[in-house]
Amino acid sequence: MRKAITVALLLMMSTAAHSARCCVNGSQCKGLSGSDTFTANATVRATDAGNTIRIDGYELSCRFNPYSPGWPGTYADFWRTLAPVLTPSPVFAPYNTGLSIKGTDHLSPISSGIIVARIPNQQVWVNLETYMFVRKRGTPGGPINIRRGDRLGEIRLRQTNNYDGTSNTIMLALKAGNDLIIQPSTCTINGNRAIEVNFKDVSSDALGSDPITSTVRNTQRLTYTCPDPGVTTPITITFKGTPSAFDRRVLATSNNLGTGMTRAGALVAPEGRFLTSITNSTGGDDVTFTLVRNPKTPPASGAFTASGTLVMGVP
Repeated sequence: MRKAITVALLLMMSTAAHSARCCVNGSQCKGLSGSDTFTANATVRATDAGNTIRIDGYELSCRFNPYSPGWPGTYADFWRTLAPVLTPSPVFAPYNTGLSIKGTDHLSPISSGIIVARIPNQQVWVNLETYMFVRKRGTPGGPINIRRGDRLGEIRLRQTNNYDGTSNTIMLALKAGNDLIIQPSTCTINGNRAIEVNFKDVSSDALGSDPITSTVRNTQRLTYTCPDPGVTTPITITFKGTPSAFDRRVLATSNNLGTGMTRAGALVAPEGRFLTSITNSTGGDDVTFTLVRNPKTPPASGAFTASGTLVMGVP
């Protein structure tokens, strides 16, 4: 009887000794024990992948652990999706999301049981290559502003094997380790070409301090296009940039100058926006850029520069 009990205990210990092992970016490594959570808090990239933008920059790797030469080479772990497979952050709500698994895209809602990886009884780490993506669209939509520490979503996977019927589950919590702006809309302003505003040579005597009445001006045509046919909708155009220290209504410019932008006679300050529209997938506006000086100190002579961005969004 004592011998039988000893054998049973040894068998139980042997079974419990095997556990799949996973790491995120080479750290947080641990053997799985039923249900585990890993956090991918890494530098997140937005990789253009055709009609999607893949959110990657991290690596979830797992292995059959421990490697045991005495076990058959046919022993293996299997990794599959587990419902609810993907829970994206509300920040992605305006867009369709999904998972890229080994380069194949699965749009949400994602089925449970999709095979992610087969990991044999060998001493090798396998990258599960499972990444969240945002699907591009050919209609207007605002950018997705991600800040360091933001929750991006959760991915759930299940590990089984082909020899004892045990299983483990993991949840990969995605958190941004950096700031990131994603623009899934493929609608464009001026075909995404840079807009060069050249004031040419300007006499300091001609410079005023009011961006609306300044006589140093340059008018540019903005053209809006969307690839999807028949798009008719209101849109917003946001003037992104750093405001000047001497007048927050104008864009910071070198040489103690500022650049204002008006549309239909109304001033649009940095981080401000105006409402316009697209009809049958096209639209346009004229905007005027004006150059102003700091009223308290004279401008420095020589070339001057400023940089801003126009962003299309929806009201």
